[in-house]
Amino acid sequence: MAGDKWIALRVAYIGWDYYGAVRQPDLPTIEESLAEALSDQGIEAKLKFTSRTDRGVSALDNVVTYRGALPNISRLNADLPKDIAVWGLIESDSRVKAIEKTYLYVVPMELDIERLLERLRETSLSPDLCKEGEAPRPSCDARTYRGFTLVLVTGRSFCWQMVRRLVGGAVGPMIGKRMDVAPAEGLTLLRTKLDRRWDERWDELHTHKLQFILKELEKRMWRWGTGLFLLDVIGGVISSGRLPSWSRGRTT
Repeated sequence: MAGDKWIALRVAYIGWDYYGAVRQPDLPTIEESLAEALSDQGIEAKLKFTSRTDRGVSALDNVVTYRGALPNISRLNADLPKDIAVWGLIESDSRVKAIEKTYLYVVPMELDIERLLERLRETSLSPDLCKEGEAPRPSCDARTYRGFTLVLVTGRSFCWQMVRRLVGGAVGPMIGKRMDVAPAEGLTLLRTKLDRRWDERWDELHTHKLQFILKELEKRMWRWGTGLFLLDVIGGVISSGRLPSWSRGRTT
């Protein structure tokens, strides 16, 4: 019967102009835009994001699930704002579940990697890292890249602002600033790993608008000072669904 299936959408967006992924009254959010575009196809569904990204945080691989009818992805992308793209779809008899998320934070300067890893390790143990509930301690990779420092933070689940608190608490003392929460503009949800039943299975792929999102995010990143790092760092994610290999730095 139509509408009995679970639908999973792989979504990318530039979060700088939105108040987070999840709907908030009278404020622009990713959920609001996606729900409106689905409604134009007669699909009224309760959307669930595997990652509730904060205000200003971008994503290249968030996953949204709902139970209902199958959408027309080409029409959906045409109806969505230019800074939101649906680029993958799964239709399943059961809800698609995320088992791991990886965030990329870009620091617009080179830092000492060994010292940064030690600071990340210390900050990950802080009781102030998770302001609501509990989350398992994440693992971190770090490396310098063309004058910048890239930090990958991977975990099963995250509390509100957890990644930005981790980065801010680690980087702040290294640059002589108090930074309880790192700025949102430097953070992107890079990869959502799903249960093995679904992780490499996508019934539809629509990457044209995703390429546009990448280019637009690159342009905006010039304001952040990070230049042309994006295509090199995440090109492998688009083509293979896997993170590129990292040769320097890891803490668990």
